[in-house]
Amino acid sequence: MISEIGFGAAFGFVESGSDVGGLIQGFHDGLPAFGLMARLYPFTNWVKNTSFGEKYLVAKPEDESGIGTLMRFRDKLIAERQRDIAAGKTISRTDLLQTFLDARDEEGKPLEMDYIKAEILLVLLAGADTTGTAFQGMMYYIMSTPGVYETLMSEIDDATRAGHLSEMPQYDEVVAHCPYYVACVRETMRLSPSAPNIFPRLVGKGGMILEGKFVPEGTEVTCNPWLVHRDPAICGEEPDAFKPERWLESEERTRLLNKYNMAFGYGVRICLGKDIALMELYKAPLQFFRKFRPTVEKDHQGQFVVKGGVAFWNDMWITIDRRVRVA
Repeated sequence: MISEIGFGAAFGFVESGSDVGGLIQGFHDGLPAFGLMARLYPFTNWVKNTSFGEKYLVAKPEDESGIGTLMRFRDKLIAERQRDIAAGKTISRTDLLQTFLDARDEEGKPLEMDYIKAEILLVLLAGADTTGTAFQGMMYYIMSTPGVYETLMSEIDDATRAGHLSEMPQYDEVVAHCPYYVACVRETMRLSPSAPNIFPRLVGKGGMILEGKFVPEGTEVTCNPWLVHRDPAICGEEPDAFKPERWLESEERTRLLNKYNMAFGYGVRICLGKDIALMELYKAPLQFFRKFRPTVEKDHQGQFVVKGGVAFWNDMWITIDRRVRVA
């Protein structure tokens, strides 16, 4: 999905049934260094410019694995697009890559290529694997929690029979007519956020009062969504249990859960791809459940792994059977 939006074509993972170009493995391999560098501010600013940092900590396209794999793939995409433009080929659609190439600054000059490369790498890093992690989390919780799958499919099938869902479900349709499904998405991201990371902020000018104590200007403060999402004062009883019903309990409870939902970060630094990710999660998994009946193998139900502050699922084996079409 993100490859279509970002670059106008699918990477080919599904079609080939493989990790194309080692992109997924490269992303996972690069997470420890990524997480380390992200947590060592302001030391990071200094060390990355040393010979040690440049050699061992800063990713480069020449690296055989890790983020270097994604950087080479990014450079290939940009080079291919530039060749197409130079050859006079018509770009039939506007994707993120073309938007960056066409963009001009206040003086009418193109964006610097280093900036474009950084933005495209961010799309590759943040836009694909994290949403896939949420989809896998939904699979794990929905199929392993008694009664959830049956309740979910009853809602989806009823909405389909009533004509509330298009052949390809639309975002507004799902929000309006599938509240239990939406609750499943939210509950999954509450329990297993794709970035169960700390989100550090620097205290602004003049300092601040936090829990009755003065915090000086420039101090790093942070909190962790993994912990916040399990606070009984916010989510109610059994904070570690998968209970989509908690999102439907009352308007007051829903407002409280949404207020302290940090699955996409918080405040002015909230994930810029949040709307795209929710569009994907409100449509694609629902369509999958409409058409297929998954069965998760008992000995391979999945393991939630956190590396460098980013999460993904390992060892999840699923058998898929086509469902009978609901008229």
